[in-house]
Amino acid sequence: MFTTKKIILYIALTLLALFLISSCSRITENDTVSISGRSILNNDTEDASLDPTDYSGIDIYLYKPITLDKNIKDINYDYPQIGVNISQETEFDHRTSKPYRKTISDSKGHFTFKNIDKGEYILVILKEGWGFRYFHSLQATANKEFLEEAFDLTLYPELKVSGYITDDLEIKSGHHLVFTDHTVCADNSSLTIHSGATIRIAPNANIDVRGGFAFHSTPNLWSRFISNDNIYLTDEFSQDTELGLYYSFNVFGNPLMNSVQLENIIFRNSQNSIKFEQICEIAVKNSVFYSLMNGLITVDCNNVEVVNCLAKGYNTELNIGFYLLNSTNGSVTKNVITNCYSGIKLKDNSNQQVENNLSIGCEYGIELYSSYSIVKHNEIKECQQGLRVCGPTTPKIEYNNIEAETSIIIGHSGYYPNAQPSITLNNLNCRKYYFWVIHLSRLDVDADNNYYFTTNLDTIDKKIYDKKNYVPSVQHGVGTVHYQPIKTNTINDAGINL
Repeated sequence: MFTTKKIILYIALTLLALFLISSCSRITENDTVSISGRSILNNDTEDASLDPTDYSGIDIYLYKPITLDKNIKDINYDYPQIGVNISQETEFDHRTSKPYRKTISDSKGHFTFKNIDKGEYILVILKEGWGFRYFHSLQATANKEFLEEAFDLTLYPELKVSGYITDDLEIKSGHHLVFTDHTVCADNSSLTIHSGATIRIAPNANIDVRGGFAFHSTPNLWSRFISNDNIYLTDEFSQDTELGLYYSFNVFGNPLMNSVQLENIIFRNSQNSIKFEQICEIAVKNSVFYSLMNGLITVDCNNVEVVNCLAKGYNTELNIGFYLLNSTNGSVTKNVITNCYSGIKLKDNSNQQVENNLSIGCEYGIELYSSYSIVKHNEIKECQQGLRVCGPTTPKIEYNNIEAETSIIIGHSGYYPNAQPSITLNNLNCRKYYFWVIHLSRLDVDADNNYYFTTNLDTIDKKIYDKKNYVPSVQHGVGTVHYQPIKTNTINDAGINL
């Protein structure tokens, strides 16, 4: 028989259980939301009757924001006026992240995600043959319907090309151009790309644009040059997935094109991101280069401007952030280069002003081969060799902060001899040598009024490898570094100065 106390206890426990269930239900309900929208397919003609009427089978993904590269974010914080401030827009790639949720549109294009955690998401829509689009900063803080009112959830047919192209091509925002193999765009053709377009290039493919080339930029709208590998997620996601790399996208000068300006472009999954050859004027601004070999290459060009860009490499021996060859005049300013073998390399009369750049974690921070450049107000950090100068020229090296195993190398193992730079008003912090003069660089070097983080002349002298350190029989082929007088305090105006 139940006693009165047992009955009261039973009722209390029952009420407590109901309360807890209700509370859990409310907590679950309050911590999750639903979002829905409608994605459509547009056949990209002026005749609406040709557009598809069945929008089923569009894959809809939700991704959580990725973790951004801490080293680059630290650089963005310390040097906010140079390089590119990385974000989910510059770094996210749906092929290298694991989706949080997936659904598929119905025949009307409608889709819904139910009971998703509150927070920020990246929405990805894609359909084979129609490309993909990213929509960043989707804030799921309350139930949302009709996402199409905030985002243009429209896909357009891919344009696939290869071989020898004689047609004029125009790639608008939200559209995809797919190079399925090696391709040459003929002299009488033209390629026009708008901000927000995606250029996909088959792994190992080489693209030569020999006709007209134009890029129309829109502020805050990014374009992408990427490899055409695993676009539709045919391979199961893995953190170790390595995407194939396209070989190079090359633009050649011709009578139809005297100048090129690129802005807000992300180059990813490349061996060589982009190369320009024989073009009068080039301006590359606010763009990102992630490459195995070379980021930006210019050959036989003039008036080359590289401004506010980010280059990150793989630190292989062929990896150069910005490589300008026989490209006279212009400037390389306010860029960030990291993890490359050579950060900035100017060669054979490439005489750009190199100013207010950060080269960090590279084998060589900056290299000048037969260049009359002025290298000024740069930060070179955590490099093995800070700056190399070689070839019979007289560049000016001033107001830089250089921290490296060897601060400045003069010469190049028998090639490009007899450099005679003017080196002054720099803060030089080395682990091995302040200056290393390589054999056959015969000319003396003026390097007065630099600061060495010590005022002990014997200590400084021991860290200068020049004529005195070679055996007498070869001393005639090596110059002397004249480093006195020295500065006794840090040069405050050295380093990035904006």
